[in-house]
Amino acid sequence: MVQLHRPTRPFICGKSRRGQFLVHRKSRRDRMQAKLKEVKKELRKRMHQPIPEQGRWLAQVVRGYFAYHAVPTNRASINAFRRYVIRLWHRTLRRRSQKDRFPWERMPRLADDWLPQPRNFHLGHMYVLPSNTRGKNRMPKLGLYGSMRGAASNHRPYRDPGPNAPSLNNGYPIA
Repeated sequence: MVQLHRPTRPFICGKSRRGQFLVHRKSRRDRMQAKLKEVKKELRKRMHQPIPEQGRWLAQVVRGYFAYHAVPTNRASINAFRRYVIRLWHRTLRRRSQKDRFPWERMPRLADDWLPQPRNFHLGHMYVLPSNTRGKNRMPKLGLYGSMRGAASNHRPYRDPGPNAPSLNNGYPIA
C-alpha cells in the first residue's frame, strides 16, 4: 500500500482578481494549531523574562513561520497566526501577577514594536527563476571533453566541439 503524505499547504481552486483561474494555497490548520501550542508552552516558561527579551524571541518565531507559510493567497492564515500569537502573549503578560496591570490597549503598540507585519516572502511562480540557475541562463553551455555527447572512440560526436575544445584524436588526423 502506498502511503501518501498530506501537503503542507492545501491547494484550493479559485479565481484571481482578474477572474482567471488561480490555485489558492492555504496553511494547514493542524500545523498552525501545533505551532501555537508550542508558542503557548514556551511563553509560560518565559513568562517572567523582560518584555524586550520575550519580544525578540516571539519576533524570531513569527518571522520563521512567515518565511515558510507566507506565499501568495495565504495572507489570511498568516494574519491569523500573528493575531493568535498576540493574544497568547497578552494572556501570558496578564498572568505575571495577581494584579492585572496590563490593559489590552497597550498590546497593539507592543506587538507593532516587536512582531513583524505579515507580507509575502515568496513571489508567484511566474516571477521566480528555477533554483538551479542562480539568475543565469537556464540552458547549459557545452562543456569540454567529458560533457560532449557521442562516442569518443569513433570520433563522431553529435555536436561540433568548437575551436576551443580539446582534440579527440590525440593529434592524429581523422580519416
